[in-house]
Amino acid sequence: MTIQAANIFWENPPSCFAPLFPIIFFEILGANECRGFLELVNLTGDVDFVRYPLVAEEFIIDSEGNLFSLMYDKIVYPMKFVKKLSKNNLIDLVTPSVIYCDELKLLYEIKNESSIKLIVEKLANRFTW
Repeated sequence: MTIQAANIFWENPPSCFAPLFPIIFFEILGANECRGFLELVNLTGDVDFVRYPLVAEEFIIDSEGNLFSLMYDKIVYPMKFVKKLSKNNLIDLVTPSVIYCDELKLLYEIKNESSIKLIVEKLANRFTW
């Protein structure tokens, strides 16, 4: 699948509304990998999202705190809006990943951040590859 086709899936997912960038990607159960994507082009240009199937139940959180489950069909894309997270829910979900990455200063910073958008931006910036 081309990057242009992948962009269409992300801009107009077949069964939910489109997430707003920046976003963070992580495995809820594994809580070990957290990745950030500042813009759509960063995500659809990443080989992990256009060529490899998911290996676990994986999710993204957008800059408004919307939690989406993901689907793989030649590319990874948002399958379903799961729920809107509160600031505390967001911090609870990402804390294991931040601790796993030994980012205790970052954990302190996100716990003291004033909004979901600023938390997601901070995480996306830190975990962008």
